[in-house]
Amino acid sequence: MYAGFSQKSICPEKQVYLAGFDLRKEPCAGVLDAINVSALALKADESFLFLSFDLLGVPRDFCERAKAYLGQALALKSENIWLSATHTHAAPRSVFGGRDGDEEYIEHILQSARSAAEEAFGSLRPVKVRIGRGDVKGVASIRDVPRELSEAGMPVLRLRLEGEGFEAELIRFACHCTVLSEKNLLISRDLAGAFGDALPKGNHLFLNGACGDLSTRYTRKGEGEGELKRLGETAARGAQAITLSEEPGFGQRIRAAECEIALKRSASLSAEEKQRLIRFHERKLSETKDAAAKRESESIIAVLRRPERPPESTRRVKLSAADFSACMFLGLPFELNSPDGERMERELSLLAGKPVCVVCYTGGYESYLPSGKPIGEDSSYQDIASGYAPEDTLLVLESAKKLIDQLL
Repeated sequence: MYAGFSQKSICPEKQVYLAGFDLRKEPCAGVLDAINVSALALKADESFLFLSFDLLGVPRDFCERAKAYLGQALALKSENIWLSATHTHAAPRSVFGGRDGDEEYIEHILQSARSAAEEAFGSLRPVKVRIGRGDVKGVASIRDVPRELSEAGMPVLRLRLEGEGFEAELIRFACHCTVLSEKNLLISRDLAGAFGDALPKGNHLFLNGACGDLSTRYTRKGEGEGELKRLGETAARGAQAITLSEEPGFGQRIRAAECEIALKRSASLSAEEKQRLIRFHERKLSETKDAAAKRESESIIAVLRRPERPPESTRRVKLSAADFSACMFLGLPFELNSPDGERMERELSLLAGKPVCVVCYTGGYESYLPSGKPIGEDSSYQDIASGYAPEDTLLVLESAKKLIDQLL
């Protein structure tokens, strides 16, 4: 198999608003570290392109536009182009359209993506592949439970490609990139950037996984540049300790597929229900002493105060799957809680007879899939922020099984 890599800046050239925090109201004030689009090109019997953007998410209309543009320019099938986001909360929200949409910035991103992709395919080298998986301690925590119950490992997959004069690594981690809080007004790759900066110099493409309930809420000891560096170094040390095993069968054959499914939208809470929950969390805020624990109630209140979304009974979304012979990847446009991600990987791997890795924030940005529990005072931020019906998570899993089976 052959592989190539390139990376280009997608920093805006003018002042923008940053995505990711309802509590942040001020515009961007500068750049802490440059955000990028990273391209990993793979070629065997077919060609495949991973594009990872240092953005909160890549909305579906942007993905469809980019696939049409890049597919024509590079002669690639649409299903063989994956667009993903690292989910940094310190990147422009201009890509999402609406009142903050910026066509000039979107065009800049598309041009950077094309340039990176062309360079990646232009630098193809024969490579050998090594793969390893493990849980990295000290970075991720379960954010919607008390501090004493929050300890968690951050799932990491390392896919290392090495050849003469070439090396690159695809790293799938699972954690919200939120070391920097809403007080931060500087553009940054956040955790993914600090993670990459702490690794030995080389080419790294980061993908995010099932991290709906995983963040740095209880592991961070501050929220500035120094803490970002510390957690990045912790992630890098843990990742480097993961044993890599050679996978001679990886990439002997490349196959990819997509499917579109219709999901039910959840019924909106009434104004009375919202006010009741707001009052409950305001009381909880006044009673909670742990500053980190307060974040759950603060975030829930902010979501409950969002403007009402337009009525919509169903929403069509796309799922993606790619088979690289030795393992498979499932691309989802959602934020998925880690137990649901683990369940999907376990059931899909059993079906496929080989490892299946879940990659979220891919091919669209559809927010959270719900746990299935009724909305109430004990509901998590993820469930309250989700716009989907309780049964949708199971529907996504069953649709993913059909998609994986299609490639076998």
